Amino acid sequence: MSTNLVTLGKLPKKNLSAKPGRTVGLIVVVAVLSFVFFGGSLAALSMKAGLSSVKARMGADIMVVPKGAEKEAAGIFTKGNPGTFYFKKDPTPSVKKVAGVKNVTTQTYISSLKAPCCATQLQIIGFDPKTDFVIAPWIRSQYSDKLQDGQVIAGANIVPAENGNIKLFNHQFPVAAHLAPTGTSFDNSVFINPNTTKMVISYSKAVGRPAVAGVDKAVSNVLVEVEKGYQAEDVAAYINAMGDMREVGAVTPAGLTSKMKATLGSTTNYMFGFLGLFWVTGIIVLVAVFAATANERKRELATLRILGARKAELVKLLMTEAAMLGASGGAVGVFLGALIMYPFAGLIQSNMQLPYLPTGWATGICLALACLIFSTLTAVIAAALATRKVLSKETYLTFRAGE
Repeated sequence: MSTNLVTLGKLPKKNLSAKPGRTVGLIVVVAVLSFVFFGGSLAALSMKAGLSSVKARMGADIMVVPKGAEKEAAGIFTKGNPGTFYFKKDPTPSVKKVAGVKNVTTQTYISSLKAPCCATQLQIIGFDPKTDFVIAPWIRSQYSDKLQDGQVIAGANIVPAENGNIKLFNHQFPVAAHLAPTGTSFDNSVFINPNTTKMVISYSKAVGRPAVAGVDKAVSNVLVEVEKGYQAEDVAAYINAMGDMREVGAVTPAGLTSKMKATLGSTTNYMFGFLGLFWVTGIIVLVAVFAATANERKRELATLRILGARKAELVKLLMTEAAMLGASGGAVGVFLGALIMYPFAGLIQSNMQLPYLPTGWATGICLALACLIFSTLTAVIAAALATRKVLSKETYLTFRAGE
């Protein structure tokens, strides 16, 4: 007695394996849809997380920078472009006198060189741990020890040498700590205290490329915390209106982030619009492919009806096949998407020139599951739309049409 009987429950798998070319083709179509949907959604979520990270890192209400350096300062924060600029005269005492100013702290920005004297070109940020209310709290959340003279704290993307040091202007600086990724320019920066800032400036002069010249104290940025009851925009206007402040430009970080938000919003809108259009096109393609496949299988389906299979059982058969194809294609697409989006996040961030903080694995897994479900449902719906007409015909007519 033969043991190779095929039941309706085993038919979906048998049918798919019997037509490997057709099966692979359908899986590829679903995989492409899944890949684009997963990758695009992951990129949009990462950009949103990056913008939130920028807002958190720009904890000051106002940035006071040299007039004409506003774009360069914005580029350091938003695009990670290394830069060096400073005031000819430290404006901190004058800023402190402005109505509405609660706290101030200063920072110094120095760009290392693309030269043998430096390991790589990066942003060096000098800050004062005693007065800083922007960087220091964030650093303390990950590094509780005191930052010693001659040490640096490295951003997430900074790779020190095997000895744990980083070379800047022909001098080795021990890396005291590595910070967690933020998706901002801070990932490509190193942070130093005021005494180390003076050391870096002197070392840059020694290699013939002085980072600072003609000033006693290098101040690139005065960060201002505004008192309650005052608007940052109003205080910034007060600073700009002071007679001895003509050489400065006051920038509100809210203005920077709002511009980024607008750019990010238009980018994500275009992205989701493309995803929607691509998905609709994919459904149309799947419906066409399933319709052609169902048309080829009219005789097979009619034979099953003659052998006693009910329409509901045939519907279940076709939907099961579609679900298997959708799940397989979805899994392939998600795997390829994760294989590209996570390992190459740094490259994506540098090319996009926008804040980009890769989502965690928990979010990625949830998105992957949603994508798998969506891919499976899409394949099932496409199959249902394509096969409805075939299954609605009388069995005899369908059988004759298949002859």
